[in-house]
Amino acid sequence: MSEKENSSVYIYFFNYLVVFSLMLSLSDTVSRPEIEALYPTDKKVSESQRISFQCTLPSSIKMLVKWTWSCGSDTNRKPTTAGSSRSILRFYATKDDDKTQCSCRAESLSNETYNEMSNRLNIAVYYVPRDPPILVTSPKTPLAEGQKFNFRCDLKYPGNPPMIWTWRCGERTLVPSQFNNMGASSEITFEAESWQNGLSCLCIASSPRFGYNISSKGQSIAVLYAPLDFPVLINISNTHVDEDTPVTLRCHVTSGCNPPLFWSWYCGDMPMERGLSDGGNWSEVTFIATKMYHQRACYCRLNSTLEKIKYDKRSQKKFITLKTGHICFPLPAFVVTTSLLLLTVVIVSFIVLFRNHRLRERLLAIKMLTCNCFENLCKSPPRRVDPPQPRIRDSDGKTLTFIDEHTYEAVHRQRKKVKKGKRKR
Repeated sequence: MSEKENSSVYIYFFNYLVVFSLMLSLSDTVSRPEIEALYPTDKKVSESQRISFQCTLPSSIKMLVKWTWSCGSDTNRKPTTAGSSRSILRFYATKDDDKTQCSCRAESLSNETYNEMSNRLNIAVYYVPRDPPILVTSPKTPLAEGQKFNFRCDLKYPGNPPMIWTWRCGERTLVPSQFNNMGASSEITFEAESWQNGLSCLCIASSPRFGYNISSKGQSIAVLYAPLDFPVLINISNTHVDEDTPVTLRCHVTSGCNPPLFWSWYCGDMPMERGLSDGGNWSEVTFIATKMYHQRACYCRLNSTLEKIKYDKRSQKKFITLKTGHICFPLPAFVVTTSLLLLTVVIVSFIVLFRNHRLRERLLAIKMLTCNCFENLCKSPPRRVDPPQPRIRDSDGKTLTFIDEHTYEAVHRQRKKVKKGKRKR
């Protein structure tokens, strides 16, 4: 066989395959039922609106058939009308029909085998969720200041079109950048601050298409925090009083706290257990000024008993003094004070004497060392001896002293100098 004949065979075989495949596809297309949307034609409806579909057998099929319909999870919907060549399905759309597909199936009733399903049509149902969103808080325990926590709202149905989320805490509406939207849910995360304590937060789901809003129940935030300042002590009454006079002291903090902290009072080292009253951020104590309170420093203390709150502060001190002339100290206190004073005087005197003795020894040692090293420095300088003034006696025998202008030479004659030479033997 020549090369030309071979190419003709190949071309003929290829054309046969193409025609055969086209015939198969045409026969398959023609044999399947055709489905179309009667109303609405775009297959988009609002909730509770009626929607209609129609299925028709191809003209080549001449037999009695049984019609069944399938929409979403409902695979056995009964048609509204059914004939030998067509079937119509009508129903009212619900939110469960949103984003589902509908199709029909024709099955022969005779011995001839025919069981075909049509194409699928997508349905879009516009609706809003009727159930309010459920708000969940995590964690559910009271929060420490600075601790992170989140709120999450969930809808059973997301709505079509999807709902728009907003959050509100108290009178404040949060901006969208502070929360994450995930269709049927929304979540917000932030740090606990003292101003948030007692606020009620909720989420709101809105649908601009239907002008519809639905909100969750509010959830209150409990934040544990301590005051920012120290307790300040003020005296309601005078602190310099007569004996047996009532004295009232008051402490307060300007910033709040949650929960209320524990107040306690002290005068010196003695805790005050009576006459106490407090109101959260303030506390008062009232007592009778007796001798035991004289010159005692009183103050208040505010502290927390919870591990999540680290706060333990004391106020400044106020001294209580009595106006009486003589304040009698108890005998034991007087004896102890006097003994301590005497002991202090003895110790100080001993230290002074001991230091003076040691200082004298050191000075003497330094002097001796200096004399050994520098002998000339320790020698006494030559003393000047003035010659005795000549005295004369007057005629009465009284001794007279020369007046100052008379010199020594004038009274005493100078001795003649003997020339050096050979002495006479």
